[in-house]
Amino acid sequence: MRNNPVTLANYWIVFVVYSSSRLAEKHQRFSALFELFRSFGAEGVVIVNNAAGNDAAAIDAFFADSTAEVIAGTNQNAEFSGWIEGLSYLRENKKIDDSTSFILLNDTVFSHYPLYLSSILRYLRSAPHVHQHTTPAICGSLHKMSQRECNVLGLKLPSFVATAIFMVNAKAANLLVDQCQRVFNEWQNVSIKQADSFSLLKQFYNESGAYYVGGWLFSGGWYNSSSFDTFDKNLLRLKLTAIMCEHSISARVLAEQGELIDYESLTPSKGLLGTLKQFNMKQLFAILRYRNS
Repeated sequence: MRNNPVTLANYWIVFVVYSSSRLAEKHQRFSALFELFRSFGAEGVVIVNNAAGNDAAAIDAFFADSTAEVIAGTNQNAEFSGWIEGLSYLRENKKIDDSTSFILLNDTVFSHYPLYLSSILRYLRSAPHVHQHTTPAICGSLHKMSQRECNVLGLKLPSFVATAIFMVNAKAANLLVDQCQRVFNEWQNVSIKQADSFSLLKQFYNESGAYYVGGWLFSGGWYNSSSFDTFDKNLLRLKLTAIMCEHSISARVLAEQGELIDYESLTPSKGLLGTLKQFNMKQLFAILRYRNS
């Protein structure tokens, strides 16, 4: 018998979608991923459709025969407004309380962010630990900041959890909503057109944090990024909002005495046989279907 059975019981999945072409290209993988979540006992999947026009209609059609619940997203602040809208939908329409945890992801997981089978198995094995945490907990791919002290919106930022796919317990989900709303509000008094790259970042980060973010944001280190002068300013606002949300969520969890959990270190490799022993037969068949998708 396993002492800590792998389960997604009392987990909801919130999936933000931008692109029908990404779904079409990887439709078998997305379908297999959601089936995998269900096989591990997830309560359900909420799709936040952040597209518009024909693209939005194509996404709705893709999930027409799915058990997932589809809602329209505003896409006001990319995936982060989508996740907040998905969480709000669940709170208003489902039995969501302090015992509920969440897996949040967007549709880049099979393109810009490669979600290999080994990675998804580590997430699944980490889920019970995150759910049982008594303080705010966020789990995913953990990244350390530079050696110099970095701050975002006045919060210390030694490291952060990447947000293409990550897990939060209920306490961390509440902090996520609150901190993202703060980031959105900060942008109301910001004019990108009148700023240079460093002065723009200095409105949100301390000096070392601004150098760290600017060093890769304006040198092609972020997908679809460019130099400050050639950056589409609306796209820059969306990207920097997303970066600030990603960073400040982790910083806020730490400030509230919570924990950032690296799914890699939490679930060390036990070899193939040791890994397979953690799953029951139904789960193993679901894993096999996912691998073959």
